[in-house]
Parts: sequence; C-alpha cells; structure tokens
Amino acid sequence: MLPLVPLFAAVFVALLAGALVTHFRDEATRMSDVRLTLAHLGAQANRLDGLEWRAISEGRVDVEGSNETQRVISRARTEIASLGSTADGDLGASFERYVDALEREYALLSPSRPRPAAAREVDEQEVDPAFARLRRQLSATAGRLSREARSIDSRAATTSRLILAGATLAVIALLILFYRKRQQALAGTVRQEELERRVRLTDDLARQREHDANHDELTGLANRRHFLHCLDEEVAVALKRGFRMAVLVIDLNQFKEINDTLGHQAGDEVLQMVGPRLQGALRDRDVLTRIGGDEFALVVGSGSLLDADTVCGLAERIADALDRPFDFHGLALQVGASIGIAICPDHGRDGETLVRHADVAMYRAKAERTSHLLYAPERDATSRAKLELGAELRSALEDDRLTVHYQPKADLKTGAVRSVEALVRWAHPIRGLVPPDEFLPIAEQLGLMPRLTETVLDKAISQCAGWRADGLDLSVAVNLSQTNLADDTLPATVADLLGKHRLPADRLRLEITETLIMADPAHASRIIAALSALGTTLSLDDFGTGYSSLSYLKRLNVQEIKIDRSFIKNIDTDEGDATIVRSTVELARNLDLHVVAEGVETQAAWELLCSYGCHQAQGYYISPPLPPDDFRIWLANRPGRAAMTPKEQFAIPRDHITPQR
Repeated sequence: MLPLVPLFAAVFVALLAGALVTHFRDEATRMSDVRLTLAHLGAQANRLDGLEWRAISEGRVDVEGSNETQRVISRARTEIASLGSTADGDLGASFERYVDALEREYALLSPSRPRPAAAREVDEQEVDPAFARLRRQLSATAGRLSREARSIDSRAATTSRLILAGATLAVIALLILFYRKRQQALAGTVRQEELERRVRLTDDLARQREHDANHDELTGLANRRHFLHCLDEEVAVALKRGFRMAVLVIDLNQFKEINDTLGHQAGDEVLQMVGPRLQGALRDRDVLTRIGGDEFALVVGSGSLLDADTVCGLAERIADALDRPFDFHGLALQVGASIGIAICPDHGRDGETLVRHADVAMYRAKAERTSHLLYAPERDATSRAKLELGAELRSALEDDRLTVHYQPKADLKTGAVRSVEALVRWAHPIRGLVPPDEFLPIAEQLGLMPRLTETVLDKAISQCAGWRADGLDLSVAVNLSQTNLADDTLPATVADLLGKHRLPADRLRLEITETLIMADPAHASRIIAALSALGTTLSLDDFGTGYSSLSYLKRLNVQEIKIDRSFIKNIDTDEGDATIVRSTVELARNLDLHVVAEGVETQAAWELLCSYGCHQAQGYYISPPLPPDDFRIWLANRPGRAAMTPKEQFAIPRDHITPQR
C-alpha cells in the first residue's frame, strides 16, 4: 500500500494543475473575444469614416446615409460597452468626441443649408483630428491587449511545463516508493537469513581470532599467552583444593645444530613434529605449549595423586619420545631435550615463580647432561646471583653509572679511521668491570634492554656530535638487541636523539644480527625498514654464524656486513676459514656491500684481509675499546705515514691510555 502523504501530494498537484489550466484557458478565450471586439470596432470606425467621406464628396447627407451612420454608431457603442474595463477609459470618450464632430458635420451637410456656408463650417468641425485620435486609441489598446495575450500565453506555457515536470516527478516518486515497497517486501524474507549468516560469520571470525591469539602459528600448539592463562588457572585450583600441579620447561638440545647445518626450513619442520610426538605421553588435562624458539612448556593439571615421582615419570616419557630420531626427508635427525620441573606448592605458589624455577632446573639439567631435573633450591644459587646483579644493573641505569667505550675501525688500505663502534661498559663499585656477556643477557631477561640501548644511543650520538664539532668526521656504530627489534618505538627514539644532538642520520650505524631477526622476521623487517628510512646505515653483525645469510642479504636493506671474529682469528693458519672469508668478501663486494672484519689481532690477518679486498678491520691489533678521552689521545698520536707497517701506524705510547680492567 502506497504511503498517504505522497498520494495526497499527487492528488493536490492534479487539482492545482486542472485549476491553472482552466484559468489560463478562460483568460485566453476572453482575450480572444476582446481582440475580436476591437477588430470589429476598428471596422465600424472605418465604416463611419467612409460614410463621412461620401457625404462630403456629395456635399450632402441623404436619408439612407444618415440611417446607415446611426446603425454603425449604435453597433460601435455596444461593442465599446462590451469591452468594459478591458479597454482604456479614453476609448469611449474619443469615440463620443468623434461622433459629436461627425453629427455636427452631418447637420451642416443638411440639404436645407446653403452649400458655401456649409462647406466652410464643415471644415471647422475637426472630424479628421477626432477620427485620428480614435484610431490611435484603438491601436494603443490593441497593442496593450496583444502584449497581455502574449504574457498570458507565456505564463500558461511555463505553468504547463512546471505542471508537467511536477507531475512527472510525482509519478517517478510514486514509482520509486512502490518499487522500494516491493523490494522491501521481497527482501524481508531473506533479511533475517542474511543477518543470521553475518552473526555466524562474526562468531566464526571471533573464534578464529581467539584461536590465533592463543596458538602458535608454526606448530599449532598453544602459545605463551595461553600457557600463562592455563598456568594461573591450574595454580588457583591446586591451592584451593590442596592438590599439586606442575610446570615442565622443555628445551630441545641439538636444535641449533640442525638449523646451522640444514637451514631454517628444516628447523621449522622439526618443531612442527614435536607436538604430535608428545601427545601420546600426555594426559587429557595437560596443556603443551610452544613459548618461543625451540622451547616448549607443559602445564600438568592439578590432582590429589600428583607427586614428584608421577611428574618425573611423565618427564621421562617426554624425553624418551624426543630421543627417537625425527625423519626429515629420509634423514634421521637426533634431537633430545633437557626438561626442568617445578611443582606447586612445593616450589612456588604463583605462576611466575614456578616458571622461573622450572627454567632454572632445565638449565641445570642441560649443564649436567641429564634428560630432566626437579627444581632444588640449592641449585638456584646462580639464579639468585643473577637476580642480585639485575637489581644492581637497574640501579646503575637509574644513576647513569654505565659508560661507553669506543673501538676504532681502520681502513685496510690506508689505515685511516673513519668510524668507531660504541661498546657499553659497567664499572661495578665492588665487582669491578662486569663483562657485557654477563649483564646484557640479564638486561634482556629483566626488560631493561630498551632503556639500556637508549642510554648507549644517547651517549654515542652525543659523543659523535661533539667530535664533529671539534673537526673529527667520524661515524659511530651501536648494537641492537632482540628486544629492540620488537620495540615499535625504537625508530622514533632514534630520530629524537639524532635531532636532539643535531647529528646527521648517516653518521649513525645500527648493528643487527641474523639471530635477532629470526626471532620475529616480519616485525623485525618493519622496524629495520623504518630505521633505514631515517637515513641511518644498517650493518649485519656476526655474518656467517646464522642460517639464512644469503636470503637476508637480499631481503634486508643493509649497507654493511661484519665478518664474525670466529672466522678471522685463525685466518692465517686455517685454509677453510681463509676460503670462507675470501668468498664472503667477494660476495659482498659483488653486492656492493661494505665489509668489516672483526677480531683482527695479528699482522698476518691484516695483510690477508687487505689482499682479499676487505674494506675495514676492527680488533685489538688496531686498538682495544677506549674511553672517549683515551680515544682522542690515541687518534691524535697515531702516526700517519703510509710507509709504516700497520702495527707501527697504530702503536702509541701506552702511558697515554687508561688501563683496561
């Protein structure tokens, strides 16, 4: 059923159109009658004029002419009266003046009047001027009425077009409303089905997203997020009911060797085989998860009969399952595992403590080369020392007690130093100089690495800017960690520090390793691309020790590679190392990459690298890492004669350098 408002609107338009059409038709008819009357009046005037000329020409008015004149005058007066207000008010008056003049003239032309006297008086009656005025009045009235008629015709045409357009629009609107009503009626039967389909699709997407958020993409196992959630739930149940539950941390033993030998794809396939291999050894309530890399974790559900022997038996079954070779395209791969066990409430009453203790037990099992170990407090001395060192490191960061030393990189052809590597140092007030290998992993574990890296970047960029202000055009390299490559704010931090110290971006080199990239390749690539967009130089550190070097040289926007020191230290005695280094330098030069050799400690290594075409060298043969002031002294006192051997060029009096602790 059509809506009432559009229907009433259509009826109103139709009625209005009819009224307007009738009005304009009546106006047109009236104007036509008026114009016809004016035409008749003009004809009557012409008839009177003809009769008057005949009387003058004959010099008399006969009875027939007089009667005809009276009849014409009577008809003219009738027609003037019929015009009413349509004619100008002066038209009737002009006609009457003309009739008066005409009658006087006729009276003079009476047969009883003498002819000479009559002729003279006839001329005095001014019939012709009166007739001329009458004709002008008729012409003016006819012109005005013609204009009015044209105006009426124009309004009628415009109104007709508007009415036609309005009627057309009304019809179109009615058709549209009818069509929409029909479509709604047709769609009403399927709208509910579509709504239900969309609800199902939304539910499916929500379930898929929930699944993706809680499962590892590579293995399909639960991920760390789901592991922590299940762990918290099981701990709560165990504490509430007085039961026990357990956490097992499982680390694959020979996984790195598989990656290094067969490549990353082989490692991925082995990881995908772990879950199905272990399912037969687990209970229904146990939750197996991959928490990162080659590390897995197992939440053993709470139960009244769960004890240390039961959990250790489960760990033995897991170890036996992983000891069986994995079939990789016909090749039997031996993996094995080290398993750490922590039981609630014996070894902790919260998830975080249990995981940490299971992790400690796993590392002890790996060190003791046994398949599994139950957590024991007496084995946790190392962990407590690490916790103490971590607390002291946090305090050192807050008090700005970390320093940065700089190790130069020298051009192998000229010996010129154009760049340095910034290396963080921690001079502990009691422990002395703490090696970076001890405190950097702790910083990574405690989440201090972003702050530590920002501290090193700030100091290094500030120092490099200061050198530039003093006329030393050097670039500085800073190492990035795995946490840094997962930090979306890192590019903005680097940009802010470069702007703060007004150092050109190309004076900063950021060193990354393949191992860091492989932790999360997609995310790391986005961070690297953002850093490259700033204009910084990117260097691939420890080149040759990873498992996908060539592929990442193609994919990553790096400008420099650093050959790992493990290939350099025996380059003059090990032909295999020499071949690897020579081939690497040739590959890099063909790819238009800058090559730096790390760990150069002998004259022989220097000369071989120079003969291979390597660009720069870095190592104790040139200089150890130096504090900023000692580096300035070293650089100022370094002889620059090309005839000197590299050893002579880089040697300076040792009393100018602060001893390295």
